[in-house]
This record gives sequence, C-alpha cells and structure tokens, in this order.
Amino acid sequence: MGIFCCTHTGAPTGSGKTVLFELAILHALRGKHATSVAARSNSGRRKVIYLAPLRSLVSEKFRDWSHRLGRIGLTFAELTGDRDYGADIWREMENVDIILATPEKFDRVTRLDANRGGMSFFADVCCVLIDEVHLIGDSRGGCLEAIVSRLKLLSKSSLLANSYLRSVRFGAVSATIPNTKNIADWLGCSRAGLWIFGEEFRP
Repeated sequence: MGIFCCTHTGAPTGSGKTVLFELAILHALRGKHATSVAARSNSGRRKVIYLAPLRSLVSEKFRDWSHRLGRIGLTFAELTGDRDYGADIWREMENVDIILATPEKFDRVTRLDANRGGMSFFADVCCVLIDEVHLIGDSRGGCLEAIVSRLKLLSKSSLLANSYLRSVRFGAVSATIPNTKNIADWLGCSRAGLWIFGEEFRP
C-alpha cells in the first residue's frame, strides 16, 4: 500500500499528540498534497477519520475542533452510540470533511450499512487518525483491528485504484504503549515515521 507517511508516537500526556493530529488534518485537507492528488482522483470530497475508544473523548474532540477548525471552513460529524443518523447517515458523512467516531460505531456503520453507499465513502478516505491506540490490546481492540485491516484491504482494490484511499495515511498516538515497533509495522509505517518521546520531552 502506498502510504506517504505513517506517524506513531509513544509520548506522555501533555506532549502535543493532539497537535500532531491537527497538523495531519490540515495537511490532508488543505495542504499542497491535497490539491495535487485531487487533480488526478476520481473520488469526491476528501475525508479524515478520527477514531477514539471513548465516547467522551470523541465528543470532546468534536466540540473543540468544530469550534477552532470550523473557522477555516472544515466540517465535522460525530458518530457514537449516543447519536443515530438513521437512513441519512451516508448523506451526513458525504457532506463533511472529518468524521469522529468510536471504533464500534464506525465498524457497524461501514460494515453493516455498506450497501447504502459505503464503497463511495471509503474511496474518499485519505487519512485515518487513531487515538489511544494502546487500547487495541484490550477486549475491545478487535474492532479497531478489523477497521484498519478492512481499510488496508480496500485500498488495494482495483475498484478504488484512482481513489484517495489508495494512498491513505495512518496516524496513531498513545501515551502508554510498550510495543511501538509492532504497531508501526502493522500500520505499514517505516522506521523513519516512528517517533518515541519519553518524559524528558514533556513541556
């Protein structure tokens, strides 16, 4: 899979992991790369997916980013167990730039509701950001693993050869993960794209 950059950080709380995500969002949706890829892509609106294990964390990022990044025209949708878009869910997701979700909700929507427009949605995914990636090792981690595996598989599909998903970028952050190299290998990240920060880097 052609990944331009896959970023994984093992860094303590307060060291700027959220800022990395914000820079990744801006690069994916407003950077020079976004313009150059759009010129040769048959896809629609570029999309960034943000995944976090807790509904409270998803809601927090939704409120914060909607307020700050919304000022430059970026739009957001929140998918958690607390919200149900019903039959209009694909229309909602097609009309936003950034989708924030828990893995369980995103998996259900993209797996069980794919017959209502899922393939065209996947084609527009250009960046996937995974928060608290160390939780892949707990009882709920299988859902996140399935999502990433599905996206990586779809990115190789001949049906999506000219889509944004073909060159999808993964970003993952965690404050407490021991096996950073294993996670990086799983996401397809080169050693050049792996950064590990200890407590000495905490601002």
